[in-house]
This record gives sequence, C-alpha cells and structure tokens, in this order.
Amino acid sequence: MRYIGKLDKNKLGEYGQKIVTFDVILTEERLKHIQERHPGDYEKYGIYMEEIVSNPNYVLEDNKNTDTIIMLKRIQQEGKNIQLVIKLSTGVDKKRNKNSVLTLWRVRNSTYKQLIKHKKILYKDE
Repeated sequence: MRYIGKLDKNKLGEYGQKIVTFDVILTEERLKHIQERHPGDYEKYGIYMEEIVSNPNYVLEDNKNTDTIIMLKRIQQEGKNIQLVIKLSTGVDKKRNKNSVLTLWRVRNSTYKQLIKHKKILYKDE
C-alpha cells in the first residue's frame, strides 16, 4: 500500500461531508491493474498522482460507480491529460477505510472534454 496524499474537502462537493478520511492510497492490486491495463502510464504519470489529488483541474462524479470520483489534470510539462479515479471511503463498506485509487491513465483532449460535458462537476479550477 502506498500513501498518495490528502483530498481537499472543498473540492469534493457533497462527498466532502460523506467521507470518513481524506487520505488516499494506492494498493498493490490496483497498481498491478494500472500497469496491465494502461501500459506505461503509471511509469510516466504516476509521479503526478499527489499533484492530481491535491490540485486537480476538475473533480467529477462518476455516475456509473457509487462513491467514486474522477479527477482530471492537465500536466503542462508533459502536455498530457491524466484521469485518476478514486473510490471514496464513506463508512458504508467497513473494509474500505481509506480512499483508494482505482485507476490512472492518460486521456485525449476529446475524452477530457467529453468527461467534463457529460459528468457532474464537483470542482472546477480552469
């Protein structure tokens, strides 16, 4: 298990009051998932996870998965858009006592715009 950082409750909309902790972790199982499903993305963009968690451009509600958010960040140095998906710990699932990274990958500009257009925006920095 790797500690990633802390969520800012002011960037989480209604989830700011629902979650039981602000800590975000990455489990070995999820790291393996990212490396298998999105080859090279963790190696290139994993170093930005703490920055994405603390300073996202957008936080979106994932309407397909309960208590899950999508964080989007434009990484200026790389000229890339990164999507970080986090399962929030709301106390409903007693096994899940930390907010946990589900996945991370690079997304195209068109996908970035579509996510913003079709998902509920909880926070916007741009």
